[in-house]
Amino acid sequence: MGSPNQAPLDAVEAIAKQTPLDPEAIEAITVRLPTNVIGIVDNGPMADVCCQHLVALYIVDGGL
Repeated sequence: MGSPNQAPLDAVEAIAKQTPLDPEAIEAITVRLPTNVIGIVDNGPMADVCCQHLVALYIVDGGL
């Protein structure tokens, strides 16, 4: 895993350090990325580059 997923995961980590994240309490998450990279990580077929999968995994497992 690397760029462009690094920024969203850093943001989730920063939020988690301030407030514990309860997966059951999260209804939705919005991640905004530059349009020139979104095609690489948006619902990608490989889990290790799929932004949605990595953010959800981080929240459920408490890290990667």
